[in-house]
Amino acid sequence: MPFLMSPTIIAAIVAVMLQMATLGWGFYQSNRADRNEVAVQKCKTDHEFFVKMTVAKAEEAKAKAKATEDANKRNADEIAKGWAAALDVVRADAARRVRAAANASSGGGGVSAPSGPGQTTVGAGADSIPSPERVAADCAETTLTANFLQRYIEGLR
Repeated sequence: MPFLMSPTIIAAIVAVMLQMATLGWGFYQSNRADRNEVAVQKCKTDHEFFVKMTVAKAEEAKAKAKATEDANKRNADEIAKGWAAALDVVRADAARRVRAAANASSGGGGVSAPSGPGQTTVGAGADSIPSPERVAADCAETTLTANFLQRYIEGLR
């Protein structure tokens, strides 16, 4: 028998081959783990960047919302003050006109009321007609309100 291998030599060869396979597998897994660590580190870096950008955008949105809220509050205050001033002007003008009309009619130049028996006067009931001065004041206030709203809506466009 020219070349016989003893069971000890075969066992030694198999052991060396298994050891080499195990060593190769360990190198492969080590290299794979290193690549995964690099990928994990890159993922962490990307996540940290994303978190920072998200926080920055949130702060920017909060600042913009605060600025918008402040602007809306200023506009509401200006509108309220404008309405109050305009109504004061209309009411003062109506009061001035009522006083002027009262002074002019005190001279007796107006139409006299008929006097006759059986004439009834309308009292201050639920359906009584308001005085002309009151109607004029209401009309002036309504006109001013409509004009102000029209200018406001045109300003929004």
